[in-house]
Amino acid sequence: MARAPERRAYTGASLFPRARAESLRPRTYIVYCTWACLSPVALAVIRIVFDAPASVPAQDDAMFAILGTLMAGLFTYPTGIVGTIASGVAVYFGLVTPTESVLLATPLYVAAGYFQWYVLIPRYFRGGAVAALGGRRRRAG
Repeated sequence: MARAPERRAYTGASLFPRARAESLRPRTYIVYCTWACLSPVALAVIRIVFDAPASVPAQDDAMFAILGTLMAGLFTYPTGIVGTIASGVAVYFGLVTPTESVLLATPLYVAAGYFQWYVLIPRYFRGGAVAALGGRRRRAG
């Protein structure tokens, strides 16, 4: 009579024992987020330097701004909505062009993302939701 294959319980060991969970250092995060926000300006400058024809400059400007907003949004989601709202309001009232608005919203994107990923979330996982928002937990008993 054939025996069924023996099953092993999952021990929690990694499939890749040498792999480590690397975290993104705060300085690297700030550089990446700033790069994402500066990319629309860089694209506009490259277009001007190489004298690339633009079909409609306003469309190119909006396209570059959307690209920068999406890139910054990847790094700062969901708190990056603060920067997106600020840049949208500036464009809506005609204060700046779309590309300039992403550039001017860079500090908001960086600050909101930094607060979320390096302050709020670590506090939450260390002490719970109340501790993350600055409150104190009551001890049971």
